[in-house]
Amino acid sequence: MRIGSDDSFLYVEKVGQEGPTITWRVAGAVGGPGWRFTATHDRVQVDNIDEAVSRVADFTARKVQRIDLVLREGGWLRIKRNPTGCILVRYRVGQVASGAALEGEIGLRGESAEAFCQQIGGLL
Repeated sequence: MRIGSDDSFLYVEKVGQEGPTITWRVAGAVGGPGWRFTATHDRVQVDNIDEAVSRVADFTARKVQRIDLVLREGGWLRIKRNPTGCILVRYRVGQVASGAALEGEIGLRGESAEAFCQQIGGLL
């Protein structure tokens, strides 16, 4: 799943599952005119996968307007829907041992927001 623009985006791909643990490859970029920060992490794991699956299902069914997914090794996805259906995805992907992280946010409207809701469940 890739959301955002060419300058600022978040890419998340499921690359494995060992028992109850899901592993993602995450790439993110935050940029503007003349500058850009990028990061890639190949072994991001979602903490408490059963709870995450339940929260994502509630969000996509519009039972809740906000969810937080905690990532092991330091990080999170915070997903919030406003009353008009627009979705804000805030993220932090990090590596605790190195003290490095990338944070950003992506706003989604209309078809992009609906596509995101259809794709996020497939990552878990």
